[in-house]
Amino acid sequence: MFIPAIVLAEIVHTVERRRHDIDLREALDTIAEADNFQVLPFDLEGARALVDLIEITEMHDRMIVAAARAYDAPLITNDLAITASGLVTVIW
Repeated sequence: MFIPAIVLAEIVHTVERRRHDIDLREALDTIAEADNFQVLPFDLEGARALVDLIEITEMHDRMIVAAARAYDAPLITNDLAITASGLVTVIW
């Protein structure tokens, strides 16, 4: 399973805002140690891909969609804007 780096940043942000009661270090360690996860970096090619994704107004979501498209991977999300865009295959 691919995890865009921005998703990890969103996890940190959400936990810091106290929306979820989880041990952040433990969660990140679990992801780092798992054989079935691959963290995808955000790089210059990812930034270039954002230009073509204007249908998605929220930048973090654009970054996630760009990663899914770069790896031709379906996206697990319940985000209505991403789903409505039709830019990626959505699983939920």
